[in-house]
Amino acid sequence: MKWSEEEPDLLNQTIKIEKIADSDGEKVFIPRNKLKVGQMYSVRDLLEEMMVNSNITATEALFKKIPYSFLTKVDTDLGVLLPGEEEIRASISLKEYSSFFRILYTASYLSPSSSQYALSLLTKTDFSDGIRK
Repeated sequence: MKWSEEEPDLLNQTIKIEKIADSDGEKVFIPRNKLKVGQMYSVRDLLEEMMVNSNITATEALFKKIPYSFLTKVDTDLGVLLPGEEEIRASISLKEYSSFFRILYTASYLSPSSSQYALSLLTKTDFSDGIRK
């Protein structure tokens, strides 16, 4: 979302799906929609697949499109990646996770329209195996 604020046409650009992501044997949420190898999808559609359907293939396709330096900058800005750390972690703490919702709700990192768009996507998910007590 942050990158689309700096590059206005980004959400309309397309990405070709090169391969279906492998879960490396981990239990993963199986998305309803299956992306097809060789097919082109807009960044907007992949973002929705990633956020609404927890689609790992969409996530990997987007991560290949976004420059790594931009990802690490965003993670550092949000406090998920500490200054000097070089590798993006696969998991985050509950505190870090909850801070994303605060940041989206207050629109303190993204513009109000980008925050609203991200929150609207999150309301569409039917994933129910999230944080457990």
